[in-house]
Amino acid sequence: MLFTGYGVLTDSNKNAAHLGLQCSYLTARGLITAQYLHTDSGVISVTDCPLLKKSGAVINN
Repeated sequence: MLFTGYGVLTDSNKNAAHLGLQCSYLTARGLITAQYLHTDSGVISVTDCPLLKKSGAVINN
């Protein structure tokens, strides 16, 4: 799973007066962090972090 360009959820924290959600994902290239708008209803935002996240562009050195 780690080699397909996706990350697996490892940690989540509420921030910014409980209006933001910070999610950490483990990918093949390391940890990435994503920020989401958070509400309990989930109507205009997310209620929990997604279990999988597509990682950004891969740059080969």
